[in-house]
Amino acid sequence: MTDQLKLLSTPDPTTDERARLAQTIGRMKAMVSVLEPAPTAFMEICLLLLQVKADHLHYFRGPIVVGRSAWANMLPDWLLQAVRRERFEQILDEFEQGAITERATPAEIVCALQPLTLEAPLHRDYADLVLWAD
Repeated sequence: MTDQLKLLSTPDPTTDERARLAQTIGRMKAMVSVLEPAPTAFMEICLLLLQVKADHLHYFRGPIVVGRSAWANMLPDWLLQAVRRERFEQILDEFEQGAITERATPAEIVCALQPLTLEAPLHRDYADLVLWAD
């Protein structure tokens, strides 16, 4: 109950802008973590309210890369939702730091490689990558 009260409390006017931004980002992460499944439209609205860079929005709205395989349609919905949630959290972290990085989230790596594991064994390096991402 106290966590919910922290979400609704008004920010202290004496805190500086950077601290308020950190509070806002923390609250957005908390709201999305409570929602199951987290609506993509809600996460996108949060990003628009923060006025993130166009590159961040493009990455969030972008397609999810899935390995070309006959098993590609077997990915569970929760994994595809995890990709959006991880992208959202990564964008918030980058926005707070003021940087744009080009890296994939662990859920994206699993989406790209997991269907391929059902067709043939992966090279050890790729198998280690999938195990790390899980």
